[in-house]
Amino acid sequence: MRHGAWVLILLGGLAASGSLGAAEPSRPGANRMAPCFRGDRRLEAKLDLAEKNRPVGEWLKALGERLKAPLKAGRATADDKITLFLKDRPAGEALTLILLANSRLR
Repeated sequence: MRHGAWVLILLGGLAASGSLGAAEPSRPGANRMAPCFRGDRRLEAKLDLAEKNRPVGEWLKALGERLKAPLKAGRATADDKITLFLKDRPAGEALTLILLANSRLR
């Protein structure tokens, strides 16, 4: 897997201005959604995901269609593979996990 920057372009007002900020601590019931994703009801939709080695660009496009929110990966990262297994978690949390994983790879 390439370790280039995973650039997520969130259209339609999904990302608030400012920095990503830290997600809440990992504890039962905690909101583990990055501050920039909070407040958008589309990203509060609960998801059950089982994705293994799926291209980030393909996954974001499908997720965006499901949420009716345009999501897109940057050209440099669209072909990077993603593996996610989540049950009954908010869509914003899934996006946060991708961003946090990327920051650890740099």
